[in-house]
Amino acid sequence: MRWLVVVLLALTIVGTATAGRVVGVGGNKNGEDVRIDVGDAIVVSLSSSSAGGWRLASVNRRILRPDAVSYIPALRRSTVAGYGGVQVLIFSAVRRGETVLKLSYRAGGASRTFSLGVRVQPPGS
Repeated sequence: MRWLVVVLLALTIVGTATAGRVVGVGGNKNGEDVRIDVGDAIVVSLSSSSAGGWRLASVNRRILRPDAVSYIPALRRSTVAGYGGVQVLIFSAVRRGETVLKLSYRAGGASRTFSLGVRVQPPGS
C-alpha cells in the first residue's frame, strides 16, 4: 500500500510538470545506465534510515533537474541495521544530453554511493 502512495505522489508531482513517462529505479540499478526522453521523470527509490539520508552528490542540472525528495518510513520495525524505510528522489529530464546521477548516503558510521548513467534523448527517439 505504501508503494502505491509513493507512485501516486510521483505521478502527481511529475504529471503537473510534464507529459512524459515515469521511470522507476531502485538500488539494483546502481552503476547501470538508463535512456529516457526529454519530459520523462526518473523516480529513484533507495533504502534509508531516518537518521541519515541520500543526498545529491552530482548531476548536470541542465539535463536532469532535481524535483522532489521524500522519506517513507517502514510499516514495521526492521531488524536490518540502517534500514528504516525508503527515500524517494524525483528528477525531470529537461534537456537532451548525458549525465551521471550520483547520490551519497551517510548514517551513523555507514556510507554508501549510488550512481546512474542517464542519457536523455528527444521525445520519440
